[in-house]
Amino acid sequence: GYKTYCVGKWHLGHSPAHHPKNRGYNGFFGFLKGSWNYLRPREYDAELDEFDYIYRGFDRVDNIGYLTDNFTDAAIGYIAKAKRVEQPFFLYLSYNAPHAPITSLPSDRDPTVSPDRRSYVAMIKSLDRGVERIRSYLERVGLTENTVIMFSSDNGGHKHGAINAPLRDIKGSYYEGGLRVPWYITWPGTLQGGQRFNKLATHLDIYPTLENIARIPEGRKNPNLVGVDLIPFFRKVGQSEPEASGPTHPFIAFGGPNLAGESRGSIRRGRWKALIHVNEEPELYDLRADIGETTNLADRNPVKLRNLVNQWTEWNGDNIRPVYDRVRAPNPLRLELSVV
Repeated sequence: GYKTYCVGKWHLGHSPAHHPKNRGYNGFFGFLKGSWNYLRPREYDAELDEFDYIYRGFDRVDNIGYLTDNFTDAAIGYIAKAKRVEQPFFLYLSYNAPHAPITSLPSDRDPTVSPDRRSYVAMIKSLDRGVERIRSYLERVGLTENTVIMFSSDNGGHKHGAINAPLRDIKGSYYEGGLRVPWYITWPGTLQGGQRFNKLATHLDIYPTLENIARIPEGRKNPNLVGVDLIPFFRKVGQSEPEASGPTHPFIAFGGPNLAGESRGSIRRGRWKALIHVNEEPELYDLRADIGETTNLADRNPVKLRNLVNQWTEWNGDNIRPVYDRVRAPNPLRLELSVV
């Protein structure tokens, strides 16, 4: 089997049951909540009324340098560990950058960049440097040809310095500026480089795609996954046979109920996209003609809008209220101490 490692931001629970080491990972270096200061190994958490920490496994980390570089070091260390025992590995590397708080190294700041964006751009520079270090290490130890690399982001850029143009709006929005992100994949010898994939895809497709790459037998695959294995589509990029033009998803929907039980979101089917709001009329956009979502076509296409809203409502009816609470469970270290 695979050695599995998680580095960086977790944000999937503080309780012992939700710790990465108890969710299938052999190694973990990072933090458990949603963001972190880039220069300190601990910080006060107002919700928990206690200090939280960077962890290596279940152990506190006492000293860090610049967190983005620390994550790169840990990732390379885990790859080296798997290489030493000649075992295949899966590495989930979730950089915190360029998430707030906006913190950069002076050496990464470019004086030609406007002051209001300088530190944000510097954070991305450090992230890019980390990715290149990992790629260079894989090449140096002879793993490039047998390693699949995926790179993406969890949401559009935020107001701290990102420029999402020509897309509308920022992180947290259901306009394209909040939803549309890059996704790169390299698989030497299997997927031809330099190609562009223009079909609908979501992060839900990553897991079933990885099942294919890892050659998981059909009987052991998770039958409840919503996503689609994209490898058959990737192989047909640039081809013209009918299979290559088929859809990956009939539609893609986002949103659902929030903690207050209010539902909002968006749905895209082909070129058409509808946005569903709370206490506001829905909107309709033709993304093929208007990627910036500048012209609301709801009044001109009421039937199309109604069909999309009905489809989103049906999809949303299968969703459940968020299973997380406003206040997280105590972190693993505190629970361990209370048991002792």
